[in-house]
Amino acid sequence: GMSAKLICGVGVLVVAVLAVLEMTDDPIITSKRIVLNQNKIEVFRFISDLRNYAMWYPGLSSFQPVDAKAMGIGKHFIETIQLPLIGDWNYDNIVLNYELPNHISFMSDSWLKFVVKMSIVRDNGKTKLTYQLSSRHRSYLFYVTMPVMSFIYGQKTTQGLITMRSILSATQGN
Repeated sequence: GMSAKLICGVGVLVVAVLAVLEMTDDPIITSKRIVLNQNKIEVFRFISDLRNYAMWYPGLSSFQPVDAKAMGIGKHFIETIQLPLIGDWNYDNIVLNYELPNHISFMSDSWLKFVVKMSIVRDNGKTKLTYQLSSRHRSYLFYVTMPVMSFIYGQKTTQGLITMRSILSATQGN
C-alpha cells in the first residue's frame, strides 16, 4: 500500500543522499603493522619492487610495470586479478610517492579506487612496516559498506603481511 511506497521512497532518497554527500578524507579501509627481522633497506627494496606485490598480497595474479622507466613517482603498473567466471581482469596503477627507504604509495583505477601506502620505520632495533589501504571513494554510501570491506581486506592484508615475512625470512642472507 501507500506506507510501503513511502518507505521505499524514503529508502531511495536516503541512498541517493548518501551517494552524493562526500567525506573530506579518503576513508581508510584497513591499516596493519608487522615487525620484520630485516633492516629497512632490505624491506624497502622488496616492497618497492612492485613486481613482488603479487607474490605476497592475496588475490593478485601479477603486478607488472608497463615500461622500463626507473621506479619513481608516476610509474605505471598493470595489476592482474583472477575473477571467478570472468578470468583475468586488469587495473592500471600509478606510483604516487616513492621515498627511499621510508615510504611508497600507489593508487589503482579499480572501481574501489584503492590507494596503498607502505611505510617503514626502524624502532628499537626492529623494522616496522605499516600497510594502509584507503579508497578515493568519498561518498557516505561507500562509507556505509566499509565495515564489510574492512573485514575482508583486513584479513587479506594480515595474510599478505605474514606471507611477506616468510618470503623475506627465506631470502635473508642471499
